[in-house]
Amino acid sequence: MMGCLGWNTVVEFLHPQTFLRLYATIRSWNAPISAAVYGFYAFQILRLTGSWRIPLVIISLVLTQIAGSIMWTVGTVTVKSPVDLGLGSGMTTAGTLLSTMGAALCSACVLVSMIFFIRNNPLWRSRMQKELLIDFQLISIRLHVPLILVTTTDLISYLFFPRFHVSIIMAIIVSKVWSNMLMHGLNSRRGLRATFHAPQTATDLETIEFAPPRRHRNSPVGVHTLSMELTEMGGSGGGSIISTGLEQDLSSVRLSGGGKDVGDMENHP
Repeated sequence: MMGCLGWNTVVEFLHPQTFLRLYATIRSWNAPISAAVYGFYAFQILRLTGSWRIPLVIISLVLTQIAGSIMWTVGTVTVKSPVDLGLGSGMTTAGTLLSTMGAALCSACVLVSMIFFIRNNPLWRSRMQKELLIDFQLISIRLHVPLILVTTTDLISYLFFPRFHVSIIMAIIVSKVWSNMLMHGLNSRRGLRATFHAPQTATDLETIEFAPPRRHRNSPVGVHTLSMELTEMGGSGGGSIISTGLEQDLSSVRLSGGGKDVGDMENHP
């Protein structure tokens, strides 16, 4: 696309208008991608906290970022050469400022909410294992901190080094980070939904599969029925067997509960 020979010296390998359209496309697509990412995080924070304050702040910053992206795209219409891209109208500068600072503030808001607000709430902490909480916080830090650094570097390079065009590299990196954040959020949605819902106690009648009994010589013939109640809480379960009828010898009893084999029980004479 473009090579840099020395400081502030640009050699164009593409037509200037082609480069401008490519650059404008990258920055324009960053806005809807970031809106989808931060909208997803705002919805998750709303579900976890039950408060509209933090999601409203995130949505406001997202709208500011989208407005800045539109301003930057419109401002590039008057620019005729990539060399003058950083020195364009005030609309491009204001658009870059709004879009990059909006993205950085959104990431900071989401990061603080995910780490401190969830960590200090005893209700959520009791429903989540400590190891899972630590992993979730580390993943949030690894995703949002680089995004804050990249967007800040993008803004600094655009304002202070307008002819060097480092900002297009930062814009490509930002779009990639946002895509990874969206995939991480979608992949962890099922785990978060299962984690932050209170476990419920269920008592079900389960089926017991057993081999045909061996009757003793002096044992009367009768019909024997077995039933079992399983109560599961948080993955641990207990069971009780109620037997009605006469004595019988069960060679092998397999208890099945919830699609899983609970265990085998052998009763010998």
